[in-house]
Amino acid sequence: MYSLFGLLFLKLGKQVNRIDMKKEVVLTVRVDSKINAIVQSLAKEDDRTTAWVLRKLIIEALETRGLLEAKKKSKVK
Repeated sequence: MYSLFGLLFLKLGKQVNRIDMKKEVVLTVRVDSKINAIVQSLAKEDDRTTAWVLRKLIIEALETRGLLEAKKKSKVK
């Protein structure tokens, strides 16, 4: 079963490159209190916003499904 994001990208019929993505769209999602608590906790631990944490979780899920090209990690010298 695909999520809404999975269906959206499958309908596009191609992979999306993360480098070309801009934060242009606002998505609203309803979650239960348990998921909210987890996301809030992750954000607090990493000193990030909940929006940042949710973007990362969505990106990780899309990369795992092969719907989004993984960003290449640069090597730190």
